[in-house]
Amino acid sequence: MNSKYLIVLSIIFISFSSNAAKLSQSESRQLQSAQRLRQQRFTEAEHYLKQLNHQYQQQKRAYAQTVALLYRSQVALEQQTYAQALNNLQEAYHLQQLSDDQQNSTLYQIAQLQLQEQQWSAAITSFLWQAQQLPPPLYWPIVNFTWRRRMLS
Repeated sequence: MNSKYLIVLSIIFISFSSNAAKLSQSESRQLQSAQRLRQQRFTEAEHYLKQLNHQYQQQKRAYAQTVALLYRSQVALEQQTYAQALNNLQEAYHLQQLSDDQQNSTLYQIAQLQLQEQQWSAAITSFLWQAQQLPPPLYWPIVNFTWRRRMLS
């Protein structure tokens, strides 16, 4: 189960490269340092990311704060502290700084962690909100066209 979360989070972090222009060079270097620490020493990485999160919050750098929270959630997942990972993801989601696809992916991860934490009704609500954000399936125009044709016949 843990490897699934790590794979999903890794994919999200790769997608941040398209939003790199929103981070200053200093923020980018700081977050890269945190990422290296995260890979080596979870406790130090969590402490450093917590400091960065507080710093970015005071500086009103919402996007940098969002990235720091997502990194903190990854550290929490790797330590199997799912409640903390869930809190970090929820806070990042509520900042509304990610692209629509990234927000949707974050909401999906929130729902998965809510299931992990046995928060059934919250997970259902999250999945429903996430499903409303998705575009209609590719087959929808075909089904819709076929249905209309039958109704008009």
